[in-house]
Amino acid sequence: FGYYLRRVDSRYQLEKLAGSLGVWDADAAAPAQEDLEAVQSLKDYINTFGPEEVHQMRSIASVEAQMAMESQVSALFGNLRVLKERLISALDLGAGSDSAEEVERKLEQAIKNNEVESVRITSDNLRRLVLEAVAYGAALNDAEKQVDSLYELTPLAGRPRGSLTGDDEGAGRYLPE
Repeated sequence: FGYYLRRVDSRYQLEKLAGSLGVWDADAAAPAQEDLEAVQSLKDYINTFGPEEVHQMRSIASVEAQMAMESQVSALFGNLRVLKERLISALDLGAGSDSAEEVERKLEQAIKNNEVESVRITSDNLRRLVLEAVAYGAALNDAEKQVDSLYELTPLAGRPRGSLTGDDEGAGRYLPE
C-alpha cells in the first residue's frame, strides 16, 4: 500500500504544481480548474479517480520492484503458490459445489489437523504488520526512484502480479534469483 500511496502522492504533487502554473499540454487530460480547487487533500484527489486511473496507480513500475515485493512476501509467509496448493488440496474444492458454510467448516478442520499453515495474530500485531507493509512499500518506492535516476530499471509492462498472490501458474521470474 505504501508503494502505491507514494506513486499517487507524487502524481498529486505534480498535478497541483502543474495546475497552479497552468502548464498543461493541449492534448493532455488536465483536470478542470474547478476540480483542482475542490481537491483539498490527497484523499479527495484519490476519490476523483476513475477506474483507469485507479488501475494505473495500482501498477508496479519495474520488474525489480515487483521482485523485491515477492521476496518480502515470501520471507514473511513462505511460497504462496505452495501454500495455495496445500489449501486447495486440504479443502478439496475440485467439485465447486460446496456452500460457503461447508468451505468454512473444511477450513477450520484443516487448520485443526495442521493440514494447512495458519497464523494467529492479535489486532495489535495486525496493526504492526500493516504499518510495516506500508513503510516497506513507501521505502521501496523511494528506492526505486533513486535507483532509476542512476540505472535503467526494467519496465514491468503488463506483467501480471500473480506471483505476489500465488496465481502465477509457474510463470517464473524475469530475472535470475
